[in-house]
Amino acid sequence: MSEREPSDLRQPFTEVQADFINTLREQCQSLILVCGEGTLSYAPFIFVAGSYIIFVSELAAHTRGLLDHGGGQIMLIKDESTTGNIYARRRLIQRVRAQEVECDSEQGAMLLDALQARHGKTLTLLRSLPDFHLIRLTPTDGQLVTGFGKAFSVPIG
Repeated sequence: MSEREPSDLRQPFTEVQADFINTLREQCQSLILVCGEGTLSYAPFIFVAGSYIIFVSELAAHTRGLLDHGGGQIMLIKDESTTGNIYARRRLIQRVRAQEVECDSEQGAMLLDALQARHGKTLTLLRSLPDFHLIRLTPTDGQLVTGFGKAFSVPIG
């Protein structure tokens, strides 16, 4: 996928924005979470039907924060080793609503299989642990930063 600059006025901004976001979602294996009382962590994810799907332990403070507060914020950020300027890393920041998905439901099993396909066999072990929760993070708003002076609101839906 090409990484076009939003200043390329030959195409609609929404297409450029979608390209950047899709590229970040493809390149990033995990997202950064902020939830509750400022709890910070990360989680491997998949992106399905407009939502991020994560599988996290209730022993982690960020899981309790997501479930207790009904959401938080996430960030996908371009790998610093591939960026031209460390101060202008491309990133997507979104507020999200959190909703638990039952692991033993048909939908839960399909999502867990998809997570395992992307992130490997460690998920086989994690699926057997009773403290893990499958959570759907649905974006409510966001901001895409593609460089200096290049910050854009991300329309949802």
